[in-house]
Amino acid sequence: MAHGINANILRGWRKLARRTEPAFAQQEFIPVAVAPAVQVHSDERGIELELRRGTVTIKLLWPMNATAELAAFTRGLLR
Repeated sequence: MAHGINANILRGWRKLARRTEPAFAQQEFIPVAVAPAVQVHSDERGIELELRRGTVTIKLLWPMNATAELAAFTRGLLR
């Protein structure tokens, strides 16, 4: 789960691995290296905002230290 793999998927893979079917028995598992998740410091995070008006969608990632500017931007945009 730490790597984003659902437990049900993992159980399914384990069931497949236990099968004695010749076609599956010939296959091998290949080790995979998973890169660690990038930790974002709270001062680096931004405000994620999604605005929808009709068929138009705007997605913004705004710096956390500029909340007043974001408020002014959205007020002007939504007029």
